[in-house]
Amino acid sequence: MEDDEQQGSEAATAAATLIGAEEGAEDPPSQLTASHLVKIWSHIQPVTPSDLAALAAPRQSGEGEGEFGEEAPAGVTAAVGRLQTHPFDTEAWRVLVEESKAHRWRRREALTAATRQFPSSGSCWVDLIDYELTRASVDVGRVDSAWLKAMQLTGYAYLDLWVVKLQRALETYSSESSEQRAASSEQRQSNSDSVERARRARDDAVRQFD
Repeated sequence: MEDDEQQGSEAATAAATLIGAEEGAEDPPSQLTASHLVKIWSHIQPVTPSDLAALAAPRQSGEGEGEFGEEAPAGVTAAVGRLQTHPFDTEAWRVLVEESKAHRWRRREALTAATRQFPSSGSCWVDLIDYELTRASVDVGRVDSAWLKAMQLTGYAYLDLWVVKLQRALETYSSESSEQRAASSEQRQSNSDSVERARRARDDAVRQFD
């Protein structure tokens, strides 16, 4: 029971720190409002010890880059060790995410775990969405689903999530405009060729009567 109360206190403090930092407060709130607590605890899916252990397990066959059986980077292993004891240690989560990026080690899994542990942290969601958007093959459905869930859990108030949406819209518009310009250019070339053929046919016909 004491362990549960301690973890609950750690979760509240960690969430308060994240929310305060994201809202631009100079001094993060020492305790959460009732609405924040309801939002967090109704959606939170805490990462389990087995989830953490999987992040630091040797690489499996066919899993991303690297060789089968490759050991996890030391930084990942150290961060996971800290989180096994203190699952709401925000500094350990920061190290885990940075190490997974630096070593290309189960980055999606690490970022997803962070959003599960801190569902109302807009920065965690932005990191996950940015990662999905930089993959060679972007899963649009996965990105849209993550963005919508992030907006709901942050109360539609985290500015960087709106920036992500705007950037995607602009990129889509730019891509469509480029395709339209290319199609228009091809059409103009086709029309020009047709006019030239008609002109040659007319000249040939005129010469027959000379």
